[in-house]
Amino acid sequence: MAPRALGGHGARVARPRHPRPRRPRALVEWAAWSPCLRLVGLALLALAGLTSGRLAGVHAQASAPTPPPVTGSARVEVYQDTDATTVVRPRATVEVPLGARDRLRTTYTADVVSSASVDVVSRASEAIRETRHEGVLNLTHDHGGEVRTEVGVSVGVEPDYLSQGLRASHERPLDARRQHHLGLALTAGLGRVGSVLDPDFRRHLGTYALSGTFTRVTSARSLVRLALEASGHHGFQSSAYRTVRLGDYQASRGDPDDPESTAWVFVGVTGTVRERHPSHRLRGRLVGTYLQALGRRGALSTQLGGYADSFGVRAGDLALEARVAAPVSAMRREARAVTRALLRAGARGYVQSRASFYRARYVGAVAASDFVSDDKELGRMRTASAHVASTLTLGPVRLDARVEVVHSVYPMFTLLPEKTAVVASLSIGTLR
Repeated sequence: MAPRALGGHGARVARPRHPRPRRPRALVEWAAWSPCLRLVGLALLALAGLTSGRLAGVHAQASAPTPPPVTGSARVEVYQDTDATTVVRPRATVEVPLGARDRLRTTYTADVVSSASVDVVSRASEAIRETRHEGVLNLTHDHGGEVRTEVGVSVGVEPDYLSQGLRASHERPLDARRQHHLGLALTAGLGRVGSVLDPDFRRHLGTYALSGTFTRVTSARSLVRLALEASGHHGFQSSAYRTVRLGDYQASRGDPDDPESTAWVFVGVTGTVRERHPSHRLRGRLVGTYLQALGRRGALSTQLGGYADSFGVRAGDLALEARVAAPVSAMRREARAVTRALLRAGARGYVQSRASFYRARYVGAVAASDFVSDDKELGRMRTASAHVASTLTLGPVRLDARVEVVHSVYPMFTLLPEKTAVVASLSIGTLR
């Protein structure tokens, strides 16, 4: 399923996960860590200096207001699909006030992946198991009057990929009545691609993204939001492991009772070549959202989006979500046991065209300069999803739960024409 936002994961340099054989892995050498350590070290020194200055200013003013408390949250998400892939994603966040107007937020996320998908077993590979670690530091300054500026730095590490990223954003109202709001964000990142099979394999991937959001409060019960995002990827964007079969071949599942049979049997393969994608990819996405209040406690959100990139992929999506604030009894409200309860339910549909160089079968001669791919998400695809979610506030504690079912169809990918995934998450956090 294509991303709903091109740079919606902060400063993270994202890349698709590729199948790889299960082999012993060497430890990441210290040289790989040196750029990360320098980046994090500079960020920590800057934050330490800012913290000491802010704290000195706070202590110097006895009449200064009490800073907000330290807050935190913990979240776990579990993904399971019918293609034998499981992802467990725990995340922890701590936010510390630095005086009355500044906040430092640190987030740790892990992706624990276990997969015996078609992409993996069709290449005579064992199931893969790996863990990705990511750390993010964000510093937010509140200028007052709903004007905020945020800067952040991130580092991600996995067995064959290292990423570093920077992000800066600013948001503010455009008029005194605060009916028009503008948000801008800029991200940049650098990733280093490796291979668990070849310690000398090194490629780089650079990314940048610029996004803008304009929100207009049209009435006391409705608003309109328009978001535009443009990004670029430059560098190695293929898989370090994936090969592409040539010829008008036929594929069938192997005999599970035959110990010498592979998971898949291919007939008519005339050759194989390494997957090759263009080294430059420009992407753009435009999303419009309309939110309308319904009755005293309800609201309906309608979102329409379009996407295009230089690979030739074109896509569109439509999402609807209904929101209802559950009634709270007077006794509970007075006891402050429950201050807010919100229920949400929605659905989303997505359709996508293929990349210009993607084929279900590569028949005939393939030149060394031709682009070839076996990535099913570069072919035609469509998805439909539905979700339910709830938010419950118990005094200073907030609980969130969400369950989503996603069905994806890949009409050009013979080995996996469709799959269904279930994504469930649960989080708990404290409020400022």
